[in-house]
Amino acid sequence: MRASKAEALKAELAAALIMAAAEAALLDIAAERSAAGRLQTIMAACAFQDLVGQRLSKVSRLVGGEAEPADALLNGPAAAGEGLSQAEADALFG
Repeated sequence: MRASKAEALKAELAAALIMAAAEAALLDIAAERSAAGRLQTIMAACAFQDLVGQRLSKVSRLVGGEAEPADALLNGPAAAGEGLSQAEADALFG
């Protein structure tokens, strides 16, 4: 009978360890997803800031007489297949 209680205690302890490890793993997964969401927010903000900086720089050059109003980037986004390619846009900001 004593061996049976000892075995039951060992099984109960093992089950508790398994559950604790599973709960810890779920918390780690939730933390990773949360961190990934924050990183996506940071990247979106950086991309927006970069775009705004490019536009402000272009407008500043236009006001200073260094750019022409017909420059393609002052016309906003183009429809698919029209306007500048990414390489051409990058070259303008070289």
